[in-house]
Amino acid sequence: MVSEMPRVTQTARWAAAQRARESQRVDRLFSDPLAAVLTGDEGFKALEISEKLNPRHEDTAAYMAIRVNFLDDFILRLVSEGIRQVVLLGAGMDARAFRLESPGDTTVYELDHAELLGVKEEILKKENARPVCHRVVLATELQSEWAECLMDAGYAAAQPAIWILEGLLYYLREEEVHSVLRQISELAASASGFGADVVSEAR
Repeated sequence: MVSEMPRVTQTARWAAAQRARESQRVDRLFSDPLAAVLTGDEGFKALEISEKLNPRHEDTAAYMAIRVNFLDDFILRLVSEGIRQVVLLGAGMDARAFRLESPGDTTVYELDHAELLGVKEEILKKENARPVCHRVVLATELQSEWAECLMDAGYAAAQPAIWILEGLLYYLREEEVHSVLRQISELAASASGFGADVVSEAR
């Protein structure tokens, strides 16, 4: 059942379900071949339930499709300009390391909760999925020493990087947002790129 999944995993698989749905459209904005398997039955069930509860679910789907497409283009443009580090904070079930045509010497760092990444890696292993670039998976919490973990994994602070915080900031408390942005500022070299989405406070 959906309720048996940890909330962070449920959210990640729900987002993957949105990407899988968009990938099936004839007029799709992007294609994510791994989205459906990363979603699983639980993720599609979560999407089905959310659509019943959200009268504007079509707007939500459109927003997410545009967001993914925009960030895809953002990453590819900066990679084409020579940046070879991509950091995905709150990576969830993101499969950009497998589907975006990046140079082989690009390194994609995926940071998220250990339990979520454990589920993801098990699925990718069963699918025999192979990334198109160098992929580094880091199980860490944003409330812990994630920046130190990133540095220990080989991140080069002297080199520019592409930072992606997709569907993340609005799940954090305000002080956590400030902390994450401060640490990114300390780690990001000149000419780095930053891509994120935010929403206004609900009233």
